[in-house]
Amino acid sequence: MTGDLIAFLNARLDEDEDGAPQQPDPARVLREIAAKRRIVDDYRVTAAAVRDVTGTDLDTPGYHSMRGGRDALGSCVRLLATVYSDR
Repeated sequence: MTGDLIAFLNARLDEDEDGAPQQPDPARVLREIAAKRRIVDDYRVTAAAVRDVTGTDLDTPGYHSMRGGRDALGSCVRLLATVYSDR
């Protein structure tokens, strides 16, 4: 997954945050945005950690677990982006 999707999602979340005061329950909207940002950031951090692994560490249970986490978070990030497919 590229940084483009992360940048796209962060821009959409910024827009949602700007519009939160006009929503019936702005506090809930802001909590939802914060949760989405956490998912995106967790993916970014995990993907970077997987990229940084080299050499013999590539064939360890810890690395495979980290890759699984990255893949699961990547799926979540792609699903979050589908909400904005009209843009």
